[in-house]
Amino acid sequence: MKRPPLERHSAMRYALVYARGTRQCATIRSISRHGIRLDGAFGLEPGDAVTVELPSMPALDGKVEWSVAAFCGIAFNSPLAETDPVLTDTLAM
Repeated sequence: MKRPPLERHSAMRYALVYARGTRQCATIRSISRHGIRLDGAFGLEPGDAVTVELPSMPALDGKVEWSVAAFCGIAFNSPLAETDPVLTDTLAM
């Protein structure tokens, strides 16, 4: 059975998160100019420095603002431009 081609928004559903010397894949729940909310990012604590990689985008540095179980909110060190392509994706909020 032939698979249908992936749409751009499905490629943007996941992010790689680098923190505390580890790398993990997390699901993007929402993203804005100032930060990102992730599900599945384990072991992060408020204040942790992180780097977030989105498909086909430069790495984004930030800091964990809050963390509850596997959910966390990360504030970017520098806000994204209003015209950044990642914000036009269907996950943008």
